[in-house]
Amino acid sequence: MVMNNIPRQTLYQLIQKEGITRCREAKKCKAILSDLCGEYPKEISALVVALEEQVIDELQKNARVIPLELLLKQLAERIQNKRAITEEASIWAVESWAFVLGIYSPDLGNINPYPEYAQVGLIQYTLILSFSNAGNKIWSYSIDLTENEEDNPQGFFNKNSRQEYNKFKTSLEREVSGNVYSAKIDFIISKWCKQISMGYRTFELEYN
Repeated sequence: MVMNNIPRQTLYQLIQKEGITRCREAKKCKAILSDLCGEYPKEISALVVALEEQVIDELQKNARVIPLELLLKQLAERIQNKRAITEEASIWAVESWAFVLGIYSPDLGNINPYPEYAQVGLIQYTLILSFSNAGNKIWSYSIDLTENEEDNPQGFFNKNSRQEYNKFKTSLEREVSGNVYSAKIDFIISKWCKQISMGYRTFELEYN
């Protein structure tokens, strides 16, 4: 059974545009993908099964501590053993989620994995904050960096009289409906910049 990469690419483009929040819930993710590329039901089903089996959480939690090839294999085998899904579909689904999270770049043939940013030389990085004291509400914030800025993401926030820093602070304060101390902002940005420097395009952090 050959898996088509169009649903994978559709999911990637959706997350780049709107953040991962809408796609973390299995039923909602299935509905969105069925709307956008419903002609690929087996691929959508595989992606949803992987989501139901907490693949996103496992990838974000373990990608830095377990060799990626081993982690992908373990997750695919776990899904295959627990659900009625083929080996090929389970591997494809796990690799797809790793791809859209910016952890893994499989060979997509003729599909450009980063179509929106290849032409202008920008790569998008996304921070996801989870609010445990607000029913695990999730907020995401994305920035677009050049290759040079990837090497010094802290400088990106500090340039132009800290324009990007202030933009981030204002957006977060709007989300929490109140003032956020600069020390808190500094802590969050510092953590995020460290992940960016390590090449992780998505970083999830608990806000407390």
